[in-house]
Amino acid sequence: RLNDKLACAEATLRIMRMSCFVIVPIFFGTAAVGAEFIELVFGEKWAASGTLMSLLAIGSTPLVVRLQVNAALTSQKKSSWVMFSTITTLLITLTVGYFAIPYGLQYAPFAYIAVMYVTGLVSLLVFYRVFGCRFLSIINALWPSYLASAIMLAICYVLKQELPATLPSTIQILLVCATGGIVYLLLGLLVFRKETKNFLQEGLSVAPAKFSPLLLRLQGWLRLN
Repeated sequence: RLNDKLACAEATLRIMRMSCFVIVPIFFGTAAVGAEFIELVFGEKWAASGTLMSLLAIGSTPLVVRLQVNAALTSQKKSSWVMFSTITTLLITLTVGYFAIPYGLQYAPFAYIAVMYVTGLVSLLVFYRVFGCRFLSIINALWPSYLASAIMLAICYVLKQELPATLPSTIQILLVCATGGIVYLLLGLLVFRKETKNFLQEGLSVAPAKFSPLLLRLQGWLRLN
């Protein structure tokens, strides 16, 4: 039984690492172009919603962790801990909402971000308590993706300030997205090389056989064998 628990914990950490490597930069990238995208698709009268979309995108990433932790707990028949996490999330949401609502809707996205990240931390603490993993191992599985995505987001925002205001929104979005993708790729190759290598190796183990040659070729091109 102990071996099963340890194997489940290791598998969950691997899935969280892989998921965050892909999903966090996508959400942070969405935050970078949220305002321009909303204005382009829905018109100027909805421009204010762009900031809301950007903040919600940043705040939604901890859901990946919470879903994986709950799945791991359920697989080990620890439904009481799932219920504990759910009730804790509800109480935190009610508490933050109680103090944030009087300040108006403009603070609602920040309240959402606070709730998501605090409840995500609660889920990690529950995972640590139930599975007995080293907490440092859990953090090491997550922080590279968040740090690389945060750097990417900051660079994208700087670029947006430097782009000419007369540039069409479509071109701005494409330039910012391309820059974000290149920055994240370079960070993965130069700074977080170990995490990128782990991602490709894990991808080989779960990807359909027909994609294996492509992933192996990609590893060779990036010298991540």
